[in-house]
Amino acid sequence: VGSSPCTSNVNASGADARLVALGSSAVAEDRFVLAVDDVPRGQFGFFLASPTGGLQALGGGSDGVLCLGTSGLLRIDDDVRSDRGLGAIAYRPDLGDLEDGNAVLPGATWHFQYWFRDLTPTGTSNTSSSVAVTFR
Repeated sequence: VGSSPCTSNVNASGADARLVALGSSAVAEDRFVLAVDDVPRGQFGFFLASPTGGLQALGGGSDGVLCLGTSGLLRIDDDVRSDRGLGAIAYRPDLGDLEDGNAVLPGATWHFQYWFRDLTPTGTSNTSSSVAVTFR
């Protein structure tokens, strides 16, 4: 489901974290899942969403690239996620209640990305690739 308009940088796993959207882009079906793999094992992170795409380096020593527009940028999960040592995470967002009263509506395009703690020698953060989905 969707397309990947932005790639990520290599992280401590030796690969670049890849985010994909699975299930259905039909809002009424409520079968939309975000899945990311090749994240550093045992590290924490969270999912982000924005109604616009973007491309900018993250500051503060991060190795990541923010592929989302900053206008309307949301952290869409209430909890910090852990890969539980697997190097992969799946998350099913509530499309009717993303955060701050935002909801995905049919016809709208949303961009998603995963931001996580990375185990580089300096202990920084990194991001996954992004996925853009036009919902129906």
